[in-house]
Amino acid sequence: MFLSLTEITLAKWPEGLKMTVSKDPYYHWSSRSDSQVSPYNDCSPNLRSILGYCTRTFGGKSLGCHVDRSVSGSSTLSSHAWGAALDYLPDGGNYEGITQVAPFLIGWSQELGVNTIHDYVRQLMWKPNTGWNSVPIGSRGGQWLHIETTPSKWGDGRPVEEKISTPPPPPPDPNYNPSTHNYGFFPGFQPKAPLGPGFGYTNGTQNYQGFCAYAWDVMKVEAGQGPVLDNGGTRIVWTIHSMAALMNIQQFFGLPVNGWMTIESWAVIDGLATNFGRPR
Repeated sequence: MFLSLTEITLAKWPEGLKMTVSKDPYYHWSSRSDSQVSPYNDCSPNLRSILGYCTRTFGGKSLGCHVDRSVSGSSTLSSHAWGAALDYLPDGGNYEGITQVAPFLIGWSQELGVNTIHDYVRQLMWKPNTGWNSVPIGSRGGQWLHIETTPSKWGDGRPVEEKISTPPPPPPDPNYNPSTHNYGFFPGFQPKAPLGPGFGYTNGTQNYQGFCAYAWDVMKVEAGQGPVLDNGGTRIVWTIHSMAALMNIQQFFGLPVNGWMTIESWAVIDGLATNFGRPR
């Protein structure tokens, strides 16, 4: 019988912080058809940050992340083909994996964007909403954990410590009203730092959060789609979806299409926000 959350050792868990077990639906990466395009041709920044935390805390190593291949014995693409899966082997093998690593990842699965965890010894798969279930997943007896990221967190490369201790985002500018094209936060041509894949914001300054919300709202509102809020009404950070939206902007304006919010890209976003002089 699999160990319950009350039977595991919690010595290495951060204390005094509220964790959230994800209730998001399980995401089938194999349903996608874009594994060959950037940025999916590399390991998820989110999984890199999870790996960094795990190796610092539990020891061990990665056995692979981005691999362009199919599921063993199948023609279906593996989640590894999108860089969306990490095979992580802790120093203590499967025992430490199920008593320390998996409970930590599950406890913070909403904050860390954990999509699923595979336990090859017991042939069990954890999914949000359903928990652990018996599933024939191959690699029987394997000592490592297979850890997948959700699409929304794929590009979130902030350190795990920041993800699980992030303060609420700053309130918008008092005049913030995207429906009237007043985007608040950082309107006009105020200098802004470049943003790259996985960049969130730094505790204490929260500048990145403002940058991301501003850029998102400009891109979405100008496309007639309205401001972007998650299902809890929380301001979002820079994600893989942000990158995709920006790449469309870059392509339209003839900029290098790389998903990075460069100074040139900021100038375009600011220009859209200030209307380039066009009347409303």
